[in-house]
Amino acid sequence: MIPKLWLALMTQMFGATDTLATKMWKAYRASPTLLYQMSQCDRPGNADHTTLMRRFDRLATMIPPASLIAASVQVAPEGTHSRPREHVAFEERVLRRTDAGVRWK
Repeated sequence: MIPKLWLALMTQMFGATDTLATKMWKAYRASPTLLYQMSQCDRPGNADHTTLMRRFDRLATMIPPASLIAASVQVAPEGTHSRPREHVAFEERVLRRTDAGVRWK
């Protein structure tokens, strides 16, 4: 099952379709720690704003830009003539939000 937070991040932040977000989740190597952190962000409960922002900041460090691009390339390998434009556009949007493609801005 795809986490709601993943779907929201991929579609709202990077303009991916639900289909692309789902395929990328299946290809993404999510650690148990990442899954836990996503669940914490997904269910804020009685957390105050400061706590929620710390959770999101930590989540951002657990999903490096290169890992999103790697998942996209795994779903639609580079060098193929039929590589969907959606993947290229997604990767460009990821890179626009990074500092030299390494860290989130």
